[in-house]
Amino acid sequence: MLVVCEGSVTEPEYFAVLRRIALENEAWEEIEIRPKPRSDVEQEDTTPPHKSPRQKRQLKVVPLPEEADEIERQYTWRQTPANFVKEARDGLKDDTFEEAWAVFDRNGHPAHGHAFSLAREPVNGKTVNIAFSSIAFEHWVLLHFEQNATEFVKSECKDPEGHYLACGSGLHADDCWGVRCVSGYLRVNQYLTGSTKIRNDDFQDFFNRLTEAEYREKAYENAAWLRHTVPHNETEPYLSNPYTNVDALVKRLLGEDGQTIDWANLGQTIEWQLLEIQVDAENDFFKLTITNIGPVTRLLNGYDIGVFSKRNEQTEEWRPVETTNGVINAGATQSYYLEPADDFQASALEIKTGNHRLLFEI
Repeated sequence: MLVVCEGSVTEPEYFAVLRRIALENEAWEEIEIRPKPRSDVEQEDTTPPHKSPRQKRQLKVVPLPEEADEIERQYTWRQTPANFVKEARDGLKDDTFEEAWAVFDRNGHPAHGHAFSLAREPVNGKTVNIAFSSIAFEHWVLLHFEQNATEFVKSECKDPEGHYLACGSGLHADDCWGVRCVSGYLRVNQYLTGSTKIRNDDFQDFFNRLTEAEYREKAYENAAWLRHTVPHNETEPYLSNPYTNVDALVKRLLGEDGQTIDWANLGQTIEWQLLEIQVDAENDFFKLTITNIGPVTRLLNGYDIGVFSKRNEQTEEWRPVETTNGVINAGATQSYYLEPADDFQASALEIKTGNHRLLFEI
């Protein structure tokens, strides 16, 4: 896989940590990150001469032509962020890479429409994938800690000379205290002590923490919630704020893309995993209605179909009240009443089958 990043620090260093996990788990044979993470250079500089590095497949040299091909000339490919898409396309042109991603955000860039349109243009039967965040990549970072749909203005506030203000630290009179910038919000809430843009002593520890399973799973869930909560067009996500689909790239890197998370509203009928599901609040109970639109019998038994409540980061199974029939034949509809958990203090009701989760916000 080839991952072409917009940033020179935040994104490359973050994905370098994920790359290490992906290679250790043999999810990929080789992953190249551009620009080259500084941690790679440091590792090369400090490798003992007697120690052989991990054996890697030798990649062919990827041509980086200055001029665009016939398709690319139809777009303003020299402008950010279309230039990142072009570099990712170059990686696909001689089949050196099986998959290519461009990672960028909306933070003040023009030509987003050209970037997304160019990514959809096939090259050798493949297209470039985009991991996009609006307004900034740091919103994806924030989702590792909480659900947040704030329309931040930028990733980090700067002074007129272009120096970062480290908002949330109280070091500058123009500190926005997390009202305008995502990084300021991260610091105000003590999720972040330093900066995601400047490498310091806490930098590596912070990104290592983000990639831990507990934080990663929470980010997956919150990113799906954000896309459910904030209206957006999948082909033009740059018109929305906030938005992120970086979770798609993270899952792909780690071989976790078989997991899906969807959100729905109470009272909404949703077609999901060969089921039609609706959850309604009725008096002191939740009513769960399931229609089996698949060809085989399904079981509401906690294994095939499980129902769970989520509260304070804890998950517990919910049992239907006085249920004698957990069998849902093909084409049949069954309704169940679920006992309320602590007077509806649960934050979400979760339906699960296999690696697929459907959550209803309460």
